[in-house]
Amino acid sequence: MKQLRSADRERAIAGIKNAAWDITHLSNLVAERKRSETEKILFIFVTADRGLAEIAPALIIDADEDNYASELARCLSAWWPAADALDVAETLFGHIRSIRGRDAPGPAFSSNDPIQALIEAGEARIRAWSGAVASGA
Repeated sequence: MKQLRSADRERAIAGIKNAAWDITHLSNLVAERKRSETEKILFIFVTADRGLAEIAPALIIDADEDNYASELARCLSAWWPAADALDVAETLFGHIRSIRGRDAPGPAFSSNDPIQALIEAGEARIRAWSGAVASGA
């Protein structure tokens, strides 16, 4: 995340917000991909953001459940050694398998706006973090 270790905690928060926006785009990509399969439409993801462009293929793995972890590991091997990528993929897919079929959790917040409550709690933690470096990295 950009500026995460900046001494200026507001810059760190801005970097986190940027990453959250990127995740929103990627989440929309997955949703549109699913919709394109059911509605027989073509969806093209276009971005000038190199990071998003590198991550997107890992989200659109066209594999059956038996081969999903190995296909994800293939995508992740762009960033990690093959053995580590396979460990990450198998761990992630193991967690996915373990939560399938569970009932959805109930509401975690009594607030009228749980998203805003999460944002405020997260920003407070970032502002309080003392591991910032002076260089603005």
